[in-house]
Amino acid sequence: MSIFKSALRVLWRHKLYVLIYLVMMTAMGVIISSQANTGGVTEYTAAKPNVAVIDRDGSQISRSIAAYVSGSGTEVQVDDSQRAIQDATAEDAASYILVIPEGYGDDLMSAAADGQDAPALRTVISYQGAAGSLMDIKVKQYLQSLYGYASATGADQEEVARLASDAMSREADVSIVDTGDSSVSEALVQYFMWTEYPLFCSCAVCIAVLMKSLNGDDVRRRLLAAPTTSFSRSLQEFAACVVAGLVAWAFVVIVGLAFYGQALVANAPATAALLSLPSLAYAMVSVGVGFLLGQMGVGEELANALANVGGMVMSFMGGAWIDLSIVGDGILSVAHLAPSFWATQAIDKVLGIETAYTEAGVEMWGCLGIVSLYAIVFVIVAFVVGRARLQRS
Repeated sequence: MSIFKSALRVLWRHKLYVLIYLVMMTAMGVIISSQANTGGVTEYTAAKPNVAVIDRDGSQISRSIAAYVSGSGTEVQVDDSQRAIQDATAEDAASYILVIPEGYGDDLMSAAADGQDAPALRTVISYQGAAGSLMDIKVKQYLQSLYGYASATGADQEEVARLASDAMSREADVSIVDTGDSSVSEALVQYFMWTEYPLFCSCAVCIAVLMKSLNGDDVRRRLLAAPTTSFSRSLQEFAACVVAGLVAWAFVVIVGLAFYGQALVANAPATAALLSLPSLAYAMVSVGVGFLLGQMGVGEELANALANVGGMVMSFMGGAWIDLSIVGDGILSVAHLAPSFWATQAIDKVLGIETAYTEAGVEMWGCLGIVSLYAIVFVIVAFVVGRARLQRS
């Protein structure tokens, strides 16, 4: 195994590439992915949508309603005009707009005394999200409280408003119980997608430089003089390349799980293992590309350029830097030809997987199979190219 060990020593002499492409770019992936990390929620906080109240009545009842709405949300000012209300809704400046008509307080008190239905309020609810609808439910509950106290006590508006406000101010205590998080964080998914770039660059460059060194005239003569067959020599060289790819993959996975997957590893280790498989398959693709570049005799500078450009294109086609759902059909069709696309698809399938034998599990293995086929093709082509160059020399 002297050729194998010699190849590893050559790789170690080029550790600057490992530092730049693997360590530094992975660190950048950690930083970028942190923007998507919402972290664990430890305290309940009620959502407060933007609300607006247009009070045309000015009674004690209407003022109490306005105070309740303002206290339950973030108040914004909207002019009392149809155009202003429409603009606020269209621009999503207010999720909930309440218009209290003139005489509403007296009408509510009269309806409660006579046992009739409470008068209606005009509401404008934003179509963007459910915050406005939830606020409307809360306001209706407050109106029911006003109506109930007015009907039961026969008190004046000020007393009815006070009783309703006191009743609605009582809230149940809410606490969050940690049941053990087995879900995959968005930050971890983003991290694995981002690290397709450092995986590709580090493996492709280091292995291309290694093979270029081993294929040098002086080194090649010494290797040919060694008492080993051509097949054994090539196999040892390729084994060193695979080790380089495995080290890069292990580094990427360990860093990602250490930062964003500790809970996942503790509660769902099988999911964590499945999530690392697409990166492993893609690392082998990167090994195959680097092995091919080296067998072609590509120089160090050109290998750097090809690895960087190829890594960026692969990352783009895989959806690491842009959501592929917003690109055109033409680009999406081209993306299907990239192994990074199928690696990303495999990650997506892991997110919806229950067991490895469900429909999502079968689709995940299918995506991994496609990525693995790319790796096999690159390696086979590299061996063919290397064999042809050896025969010519």
